[in-house]
Amino acid sequence: MTEQDASQSVTVGTVRSRTEKEAEVVRWLLTAAADKRQALEEWRQSGVALLECGDVFEAVRIPAHFVQAAAASYEPDRVDKYLAHAVFGGPVIIDPHSRWYYALVPPGTAERWRHRRVLETDCLRTGSVLGVPHPTVFARGAQVAHSYWVVPMNAPEALCLPRAVFELAAYGRFVHEAITAEKEKGA
Repeated sequence: MTEQDASQSVTVGTVRSRTEKEAEVVRWLLTAAADKRQALEEWRQSGVALLECGDVFEAVRIPAHFVQAAAASYEPDRVDKYLAHAVFGGPVIIDPHSRWYYALVPPGTAERWRHRRVLETDCLRTGSVLGVPHPTVFARGAQVAHSYWVVPMNAPEALCLPRAVFELAAYGRFVHEAITAEKEKGA
């Protein structure tokens, strides 16, 4: 496979480049912006724009220690691969400074999350804003000073399945608590 082949994706009857897909995702994400020009400027200046949760997407906030516990690893590449598998490739953002993961889910998830919620998690809904990286920001390391995509958004409206996110959070919490209890027992 050539480099050009790797940067192409096939859709029914058409071929779109990675750049075209990213432009579609940008347009879709901008529908969640209170001010599209301001969001574009924020992306240009810092790589992250504040977008409103509720109408276009909601976001489930999960502590990093739950995700790491579920992945049975603290190694970022292993955690990222596990996470992508666990949420079936749905889009996930990490804020490396606060150590929160944000799984983008369909509108209406917050109402269901309220009834099945996993302790230490939350679902950001209408009235909440989220710092969303530009679709091309998915690097990690000491030089990254803001949020980035751990699992990039592949297409407009291609969100995480709420059930998969719930299962990930619940399992991660369970494993984290078991590890914590074993450490306390041994101390």
